[in-house]
Amino acid sequence: MAKHLEVPVTLLTPGTINENLHYGPFARYWWSSRSTNDSNEHIFFPIRLGQKTRVFRNNREFIVSVVLGNSEHPRQPGYFCSSGSFSGKIETSPTRAISSLYNEIFHNSTKFSGPTIIGQNDPKIIEEISRGFRFIPFQITIDKYKIFIHDLGVSSHPEWHNAGSGYSSSLLHFYNKKQALFVSRIVDNECIIEIYQQAQKIKIIRGSTPSEVWRKSWFM
Repeated sequence: MAKHLEVPVTLLTPGTINENLHYGPFARYWWSSRSTNDSNEHIFFPIRLGQKTRVFRNNREFIVSVVLGNSEHPRQPGYFCSSGSFSGKIETSPTRAISSLYNEIFHNSTKFSGPTIIGQNDPKIIEEISRGFRFIPFQITIDKYKIFIHDLGVSSHPEWHNAGSGYSSSLLHFYNKKQALFVSRIVDNECIIEIYQQAQKIKIIRGSTPSEVWRKSWFM
């Protein structure tokens, strides 16, 4: 079980917002969230490319960096940990990044809370990395699906539910019995669904309204 300790974290480099990552098809993987104090509402903040944080554990400095890609997906965040002359592998989570390197150095099975190690429980760090973006994504739940809305557009089309060109969202579902990412977009006067498995776009569906394009996808 990961240790949830009060760990002083230093933000060395805030990293950058990347339009293609933070607002593109795989945007849902480049944002994290925390709940507000007085409600169940979750506020999203970015996982920045190139972000670096530093902690000291057992009198050693550990630096965790956010990079592009990991062993499971080339467009999701990867986490790389180093400590002096020791360097770990690029991992799928900050927990695995620091814990595996710590275990290699000290030969034990201690597991740390990755979100804590990269400052996601530190309000000052969250404030710092939350600067400089043009839109804060949000998430809604419909039935069992969590729909991540990472860009908006506005129109006067009631059949589009007043969404417009620039709208983009995603949800996870199955396609051909395999998990897939369904990305819904509106471009000019066309509604588009792109279906991804891993990083590969395997299908594009087009329609004149959101309802039509979702019917064509066999999702509805």
